[in-house]
Amino acid sequence: MMSPDDYINLPSAKADERIPYGAHHEQFADLFLPENLFKI
Repeated sequence: MMSPDDYINLPSAKADERIPYGAHHEQFADLFLPENLFKI
């Protein structure tokens, strides 16, 4: 079983775009696009 600390320490994917929505450094939204969004 995974502990909360194990979960928090898992590597995370880098967002495709970080969009700020306020003056505080923690006010942002991370945008993740699907890998095959523009493949035809």
